[in-house]
Order: sequence, then C-alpha cells, then structure tokens
Amino acid sequence: MSNKYYFANIYLVFVIYKYFSTFVSLQSIYYMSKELKSITSEITPNDLSIIGITTALNGLTLAQNINFSLKTDLRLCKDFESYDKDKDKIFYFRCYYYSDKIHHLEYILISNKNDENQFLVKTHLKYDYLYVVIGRDNKFRSNSVIEKINEIHNIQLIRNVHPTPTTKEHFKQTQESESYDIFGNKVTSQSTPKKTPTKKQITGISIEQFIEDADYYLGNVMVNKRIFLAYNIMLSSQTLKSIDEIGVHFSKENIKLIPKENHHLTIQFVGDSSIKQINNVIDVGEEVFKKHNLLEIEINSFKFFSPSPKEMIIYLSLSENKTLEKINKAIKNRFLELNVNVSNLKFIPHITIAKLKDVKNHKDKINEINDLFNVFPQKIQLSSPILYESISIGNKVRYDIIKIFD
Repeated sequence: MSNKYYFANIYLVFVIYKYFSTFVSLQSIYYMSKELKSITSEITPNDLSIIGITTALNGLTLAQNINFSLKTDLRLCKDFESYDKDKDKIFYFRCYYYSDKIHHLEYILISNKNDENQFLVKTHLKYDYLYVVIGRDNKFRSNSVIEKINEIHNIQLIRNVHPTPTTKEHFKQTQESESYDIFGNKVTSQSTPKKTPTKKQITGISIEQFIEDADYYLGNVMVNKRIFLAYNIMLSSQTLKSIDEIGVHFSKENIKLIPKENHHLTIQFVGDSSIKQINNVIDVGEEVFKKHNLLEIEINSFKFFSPSPKEMIIYLSLSENKTLEKINKAIKNRFLELNVNVSNLKFIPHITIAKLKDVKNHKDKINEINDLFNVFPQKIQLSSPILYESISIGNKVRYDIIKIFD
C-alpha cells in the first residue's frame, strides 16, 4: 500500500473516531438532561390542559366512568390544596389522581366546589369538576379525553378551560366607527363603549393561581419516592460464599438473605419524599460528597439488632470511620436547614446481609454464625455514593438508582 493511501486511511479512521466521540458525548448530555428532567416539578402553562366538566355524577362515580372509558386508574388521594391570596387561607378540594408512567402523563380530577361552599376556580363556576392533563402531548391527549368523557351518561357539558379553544382579543377602550361628511369624505370618529356593570366578586382563584397550586400539589403534597443515600457494596467472593453457607445452615428456619446486588452502606435514610424534596437531597449530596474523596472501610464482625422480640437483622459491622461520621453529620445539618426528613437514630454504619424471624435465642444464633466462618477483618474501597429509591414489589425489594454522585 502506498504512503498516500496509508495516510488517507489513517485520516479517515481519525475522522470516524472524532465523530463517534462527539456522538457519545451528545448522547451522555441527552441522558443527563433526561434524568434531570424526570425529577423536575416546575409546571408552565404549556405543560397542562384543563378540562371543565358539568355533571350530576358524584366524584367517585365520575372517576370510575372515566377510568372505564379512558383505561386509566384514577384513585382518591390527598385533597388538592388551593391557597386563596385574598383570604390568606388554604382550601381543600376532593381529588382523584393517576400517573401514566409509560406516556409521561399525569391526570388529576378535582371537584370545583368543596364542603365549605368554596369554589376552586372563580371564573368557571358552571363546571362541577376540573380534569387536568399534565405532561408531554397534553394538548393532543386532551382532545381524545373530551371525546370519550362526553360519551359518559349524565355529562351535561365538557369544554377546554385552558388553553382556551379560541383566542379572544381584549375589548378596546375605544371603538372606531365609519361616517361621512357633507362632501362624502370618510371621517373616522372615536366612540366610547358603554361601561359594563361591575360584577360582584366571586370567591376562588384564577387559572394562573390554579397552575401554581397544581405545581405545588405534585411537588410537595403527593408522595412519590422512598429514598436513601448510600454506597453500593461489592463483597469479596469468599464473604459471599460464607453468606450463602448461612442460608444453607438456617434453611429450615425462617431466614431471608439479602441479594448481593442489594448490599449497601446507608449514609442517610430519608424516606417518603416529594419531587422537590428529592431535588433538595440531590443538591445536598452534590455539595457534601464533593468535599470527600473515595473512602476505604473495614468490616470487622457480625452483629445484629432486633426490630421485634423474635426477629433478627444480621449485619456486617464496621470499624470506626471518622470520615463517614463527618459526611453523615454534614448531610443531617443541611437537611435540617432545608426541612428535609432526618432520622433521629444514632448513625451506625453497617451492611445488612440477612433477616431471621421466629428466633428464640438471639445470641445463640450469632454464635452459630461466627462458628461457620471467620473472614474478618477485610477492607473495601467504596465507589461513588448513590441516591436510591426503594421499591417494594410483592415480597421483594428493589433499589433503583436516582442519582450517582461522581
């Protein structure tokens, strides 16, 4: 091969490499943005459609009929909170909620009138309920919603409330009218329209305020995820083998081993959290974890604690680690400043490996475990800390990653 073709091929490979690297980089940015967007709760007027419904049906019956027609799963949930600025008071309205995770849409059916005879939206008193579609393609989806709900028996009126189907110009203070002088020339004159009588102020809020309330409701009132900050733990093959031996030894008893993919070291448990609270937790994590390099821990023994008299949680105990304690304390202090949930329990770093039930003598069990094997002490280098979501599915628990703090 000549030098000319050789260098041409080298250049082509270089161009392909640069293109691929740029593509991968752009893909990373895309997925990063997608991750951040999935935990953002700021709602703009373009993010939702509001449909007014007039009907003699009660809320539960209407929700059931909508579920049947639209194949959704609206369920009664926490009351919708609306802040009336004029009265400086929060009013509560019956509410049904459904989240369509596949299509990234959320649906809220809200009563427009509560038990205190207060109306939610003052400009739309003729509607008994407001059906809100939030998320991407909300406008396209709302057209289908209106068609299907309109087929439900006893629906008297259903219309788009926001965005309005037609844009009306604001009334002008003056109107132009055409007239002619005695010579036939056009004369433009100004005439003032009659003043509309002032209507009595109606209680309730505006559409703009309603959108703010919807944003607050989804971000603060609705509980979304059970979360905790932790380090993923990769135990040695020897330790994993020993844990399996514990399972075999107690196989005739009520034992449940923690799957190896769920082994973790909790740095701070948070619990049920709203979207906005999750964002606060992420901010705190990024602030605190960047001040500390990757850590090394040392496992030194088996221990247990008992949530109930006949139950044992068996865990791997760690040697004292000042850095872990500093991280935990810094996170707790920042959480308190941001009103994020903080556990009052003393921080005891540990790695849970098994759960035993129907235990008669706890110390005997620990002695049996210690007799089986001894793999201590052992050191482990921790990877990047993670914000996890704990999801219970049947009798199993799954930990999904929300954020890795690189």
